[in-house]
Amino acid sequence: MQIIAVQHTGTETASVFVKGSISILCALALGYWSTGKSFGYLGYYPILIGEISLAILFILALLHPHRYKARHLSAKFTIALFLIIISQAIYSWFVLDQSSIEIVRSIAPFYYCFFAYAAYNTMRALSKEPTQRFVPSRLTLNVIGCLVLASLTVSFISNTYFLDATPNIPGTSIPILYYKATDAFMPLSILLLLWSRGILSNFNGIWALGLSLVGSARSRTVLLTLALVLILVFRPKPRALIPAAFILCCLTVILGLDLKINMGYREISAQQYAANILSFVSPSAASEIDFNGYQNSEWRRRWWASILNDSISDSYIFIGRGWGTNLALDYGIVTDYDVATNSTVLRNPHNMFFSTLGRGGWGSAVLWAFCNGSLLWSLIAIWRRSRTRAPGLHLLSQICTIYLTVSLLQANSDVFLESPQNSIPHWIIFGAGWYVCEEWTRRVSLENRISSVLRPALGSPLSTTAAGS
Repeated sequence: MQIIAVQHTGTETASVFVKGSISILCALALGYWSTGKSFGYLGYYPILIGEISLAILFILALLHPHRYKARHLSAKFTIALFLIIISQAIYSWFVLDQSSIEIVRSIAPFYYCFFAYAAYNTMRALSKEPTQRFVPSRLTLNVIGCLVLASLTVSFISNTYFLDATPNIPGTSIPILYYKATDAFMPLSILLLLWSRGILSNFNGIWALGLSLVGSARSRTVLLTLALVLILVFRPKPRALIPAAFILCCLTVILGLDLKINMGYREISAQQYAANILSFVSPSAASEIDFNGYQNSEWRRRWWASILNDSISDSYIFIGRGWGTNLALDYGIVTDYDVATNSTVLRNPHNMFFSTLGRGGWGSAVLWAFCNGSLLWSLIAIWRRSRTRAPGLHLLSQICTIYLTVSLLQANSDVFLESPQNSIPHWIIFGAGWYVCEEWTRRVSLENRISSVLRPALGSPLSTTAAGS
C-alpha cells in the first residue's frame, strides 16, 4: 500500500509538471506570436514575462520525479555554448569591467536555451502519459489561427496608421499594439504549412498568405522566406493552385491599377516588390528603385566586414570584445550622445552570427552555427523519410524545420534572435526538434529490431516449402 501511495504521488507530481509546463510554453508562444514585443514587455524591467516563466518552469522541473537528458548532438553543442558564454560573461564583468546589465541583456538569447530543455522534457513526459496527451483538433487549430491572424491584423493597422493614437506600454516607448514584419511572419510560416496540409481552412490560409504578402513588401527577408516556405510546403497538387491563384490575382490588381498603398515605412506597390526581388540578384539595380533599402544593406555589410576583420586580426578565439559592449558604439554606428540620450539605441549588428562573433569570439560563434546546423540536418532527414512511416512525426519535423530555418534566415539580417519575442519561441521549437529526432530514432530502432526477429521466422517456412516442392 505504501508503494502504491508513493507511485500515485509521483504520478500526480508528473501530471502537474506536464500540465503546468504545457500551459506556460503554449501561452508564451501564442503570446509572442500574436502581439510580439508588446507581450514581451509584460512584467517589471528587467524581470519580464520571459524571465518569470523561465523561473516557474525551473521550479516545475525540480518538482518532476524524472528529468530527461536530450541525447541529440545539438543538445551537447547547446550545453557547451551556454557554459562558454557564461564563462565569458563572468570574464567580461570582472576582468573587462563591463556593465552587468548590458552583459545580461547580451547573453539573454543564450540562457533562454533552457526553454528548449523545458519543451523537450515536457514532450518526453507527455509521451509517457498517453491519456494526458494534448492533440489539438482541426477546429482548435483553426480557432487559434484565426485569433493570431486577427491580432496581427489589428497590430499592423494600429502600428501603421494609428500609431499616435496607440498608447505605449507604461514606462517604455513601445506601443501596446506592436508590429514588425519579420516577427509577424514566424507564426504565419506555420499557418501556411498547416494550410498546405489541409489542416487550416482556406479562409485562414488566404488570410495568412495576404498578411505574408504585406510583410514581404516591408521586408526583403520576409519576401525571401515566404518564397522558400511556399516552395517547400506546397507540393504540386490541386491545393497549391489556391495560393498561386491568390498571388496572381494580387499581382494583377497591383500592376493593372498601378496600386500604391502607403505603409509609412515602404509601400505596397509593383516597384517595391521589384526592388525587394532585385536586392538579391542586383543590388545596384534595386538601389535605383529603393535607395533607402540599398543604404541599409550597405551599412550592415560594412559593419559585418569590420567585425570579421577584427576577429581575424585580433584573433577572437576565446572571446571577442566582451558581452557588456555595445557593438554599434564600438564600430561608430552610433555616438556616445546617442547612447546617453536613448535607452533603445542600436546595439546589435543585425546578424546573430556576427553579434556572437563580435562579443564572444570564434569559439562561441562556431558553436552557435553547429548547434543550429546539426539539428536542422537531422530534421530535414526525418522530413524526407517519415512521410508514410510516421505521419505525426512528419508534420512535427516539418513545423520544426520550417520554423527554425525561417528564424535563422531572419536572424541573418535583423536584430531578431536578440529579442525575447523571437528567441524564446525559437528555443521552444528547438526543444521540440530534439524530441522529434529522438522519437524518430527510437521508432526506426524498434522497426529494425522487429524486422531482425521476423525475417528469420518468416524466411524458415518459405525455405522449407521451397525445398519440399
